[in-house]
Amino acid sequence: SLLKLRETRGSNATSVIDYLCKVAYRKGGDELLSFGEDLGEVEAASRLVPSDISREIKQTEVRLESLQRLLASAEGSKFAEKLSERVACLDPRVKALAAQDAEMQSAITDTVAYLGERPACTARHMFSVLSEFLRSFSTAR
Repeated sequence: SLLKLRETRGSNATSVIDYLCKVAYRKGGDELLSFGEDLGEVEAASRLVPSDISREIKQTEVRLESLQRLLASAEGSKFAEKLSERVACLDPRVKALAAQDAEMQSAITDTVAYLGERPACTARHMFSVLSEFLRSFSTAR
């Protein structure tokens, strides 16, 4: 885990993260050490629960399908016709949202694997670890 870099120390009591900061500074200066600024959303992401987002999207899909069936059964009603036009605009948006959710879940799985965390690691935990690592890295700078 990334946090082990903070805890693992050499014989001179320097942590691995301190050593990495020194090497990174020698190789690329402040520009290389500022990579954490590119990851500013990690802190906010650590407070999100992607499974809740996925559940809400699924519920929205179910509700939209239910509404579409209800409107189809009320065929001939002027109100149903007008509402059907509006609902028809929502269908591609909800499908696009579901596709983005699938991409997000795939990206989270890939990131968990890349960071060497166990496959059962939740997104919230992964982002919390990454956020803590960035704070540690920033402190070590």
